[in-house]
Amino acid sequence: GLNQSVFDLCLVGEELAYGCTGIATVIGSSNLGQAPVILAGTKEQQKKYLGRLIEEPLVSAYAVTEPGTGSDVNGVTTRAEKKGDEYILNGQKMWITNGGVANWYFVLARTNSDPKCPAAKAFTGFIVDRDTPGVTPGRKEINMGQRASDTRGVTFEDVRVPKENVLLGEGAGFKIAMGAFDITRPPVACGATGLAQRCLDEATKYSLERKTFGVPIAHHQAVAFMLADMAIGVETARLSWMKGAWEVDRGIRNSYSASISKCYAGDVANKCASDAVQIFGGAGFNSEYPVEKLMRDAKIYQIYEGTTQIQKLVISRSVIDDAKRSAEEIVPAAAYHDKTGEYPVNLIKKAWSLGLMNGHIPEHCGGIQQNVFDICLTGEELAYGCSGIFTAIDSSNLGQIPVVIAGTKEQQKKYLGRFIEEPLVAAYGVTEPGAGSDVSGVKTKAVKKGDEWILNGQKMWITNGGVANWYFILARTDPDPKCPANKAFTGFIIERDFPGVTPGRKEINMGQRASDTRGITFEDVRIPKENVVLGEGAGFKIAMATFDKTRPSVACGATGLAQRCLDEATKYSLERKTFGVHIAQHQAVSFMIADMAIGVETARLSWMKAAWEIDRGQRNTYSASISKCYASDVANKCASDAVQIFGGAGFNSEYPVEKLMRDAKIFQIYEGTSQIQKIVISRNIFC
Repeated sequence: GLNQSVFDLCLVGEELAYGCTGIATVIGSSNLGQAPVILAGTKEQQKKYLGRLIEEPLVSAYAVTEPGTGSDVNGVTTRAEKKGDEYILNGQKMWITNGGVANWYFVLARTNSDPKCPAAKAFTGFIVDRDTPGVTPGRKEINMGQRASDTRGVTFEDVRVPKENVLLGEGAGFKIAMGAFDITRPPVACGATGLAQRCLDEATKYSLERKTFGVPIAHHQAVAFMLADMAIGVETARLSWMKGAWEVDRGIRNSYSASISKCYAGDVANKCASDAVQIFGGAGFNSEYPVEKLMRDAKIYQIYEGTTQIQKLVISRSVIDDAKRSAEEIVPAAAYHDKTGEYPVNLIKKAWSLGLMNGHIPEHCGGIQQNVFDICLTGEELAYGCSGIFTAIDSSNLGQIPVVIAGTKEQQKKYLGRFIEEPLVAAYGVTEPGAGSDVSGVKTKAVKKGDEWILNGQKMWITNGGVANWYFILARTDPDPKCPANKAFTGFIIERDFPGVTPGRKEINMGQRASDTRGITFEDVRIPKENVVLGEGAGFKIAMATFDKTRPSVACGATGLAQRCLDEATKYSLERKTFGVHIAQHQAVSFMIADMAIGVETARLSWMKAAWEIDRGQRNTYSASISKCYASDVANKCASDAVQIFGGAGFNSEYPVEKLMRDAKIFQIYEGTSQIQKIVISRNIFC
């Protein structure tokens, strides 16, 4: 064979599932049957049973599920009794994919009759040829979807299995069966992702063809936002299976990430299929159109190879077992700065001294010129401690980026170099009282007079507004209201001590109170022409390009907060008792924790992809908007769920999660609201 990696198999599998998930399942289920032999078979077993699949187009099957037991493998009642050099196998398997067409089966049977024997020792795995006497496949089941696959029950009646067909040894079956899932759950997730991508493509195509009220339905924001949500799901589901596959290929135990990918991608596939049918309307309910089949096909992804509920049990147990994280220096200071609103000068100085700030600054200015990915790794940890302190640091990066990407060497040396010499911060001044995410609505004006520009206007909600050493300011320089945004605005570097620059009062916000947020008024501020960034009319372009670098950073901050919510909720669930047991033992709570873990892992992968792309010079507007939108939603959901798990204590300021919930909201607002991100995402889909 080719001995391909799981990652490469998944790349192929996603494409197959895009075409037809039933056919993909036939192939994927053969891989599932082979996995136990690959993992635990002897060289002779592998040569005999895997070799024949190379010689002929044959398939295998994985036979564990029974009429009375599915995801609960402990309930398997098929028995194998040893007699001399053989085992006598009796029992019935159910819902076996490839059940009627497999050349051979991997069969799990109980070999220890003691009901008290632990699962890890009670079961044995066998290779059973389909043409062995006593093996009887049942009728082909008529299922809701994936009808191209062959699903049947298989009865084993006094089937004689030679001892040479025992895998690894008597009692090792449960271990083998579970180990196989670490290899095969990422491929299930890739299949679900392929179906979800097909749903997105079909819905996008239809939305551009179908008209209502005189325009394609894609022009209606309600439909565009549904498509954006589907795109977010597809991208994050793909990243989840990629991580699960990447880990197992490198010998890293991936039970946690494999369960997350299988659970999450299964849910995404079902949501995308349902939304695709909704976008098609009545046509989506009709079998003449493709999406009704996709919706029928999707459901099984939440069931086979361990239901979504079983995956959540695996995930929650892993989270609870690993509930350890050291308290960083920033954590104990967070509550103080939240209560007082005091700007964290000492922590900013400490972060500066440790090299945790100004990572973007080029080497010729004395900086270390870090990539976005590494800066985000640091940022997630800072936000874990306090997202307000994180924002104070990250917003300085936001102010610097326009000069990093578009400033002259002289501007960079003058305005970026000073951050290396002293613990100073910058600010990004675009938002105004009447213009937020709609940057084209900026009213602050700059008029050229000789070698200077005269600036007048007001900015609002500027993070670091009262403490910044200088600001990047976007102002209108073409007064013609018909002038397009990409020519109407210019970017300037404005020093805080320029005459006419007046920061307003510190705003008292819902959360992230450690950061300094203010309005700033500019009254006849004289700006030397040397402080124009890139050139007149280039401001809008610079402002938008900045977001490609900084939105992954916002997403990493949201992920850090979400991770903190998960850790706090997990810790509390292991301390708080109700009805005589820890609340972590109640499935309702453990499933909430599992959902939080799924969100954290996929949010992290989303910012990692966006950062990875921009670091390699790839345009990442699409993935940056996905990461910012998705991670922000995850942070808010995790914060709300953490408060719920804490109960009444979660509503009280003596406990940490109420602050986390207050802090989370702004992630859905600053640097472009979640709604703006969905507009960006949907426009990219239509391109």
